[in-house]
Amino acid sequence: MAHIAARVLGGVFVVMGIFMTVAVWGSCQRDQRIVREGLTAEGTVVKKMFLAGTDDSDYVLIHAFTPVGGTTRLEHRRNISSKLWKWLRVGDRIQVLHAPGEPPRRSPPERQRHVHPGLLDDGGASSSAPSWEC
Repeated sequence: MAHIAARVLGGVFVVMGIFMTVAVWGSCQRDQRIVREGLTAEGTVVKKMFLAGTDDSDYVLIHAFTPVGGTTRLEHRRNISSKLWKWLRVGDRIQVLHAPGEPPRRSPPERQRHVHPGLLDDGGASSSAPSWEC
């Protein structure tokens, strides 16, 4: 009986692992499509929050922008790196890349002015705004 339960439990973990892999891959593909085909709108940093947990912490940026072709200003909350969180200030203008027709899904905000090389994950090898790869 324990042997059957172990196989069932193992099967459940395999299915969960496959599901999570497909979900992460799909999310990554969607993000890359936004980077390739997305529209850029000017936004503003509205608020910064630091959420401390018992096992980890989150650096949260709340920014507002009006999507390209839209009239309603939207607010969005996003977790960002600690370096970017420390560097951005409330009121800073940022570039927000969003999917056409899908304003709720956006890429990480990028500051309009130059980006300090220390903020980049590639050790400063790039002089463009912070980026990521899947």
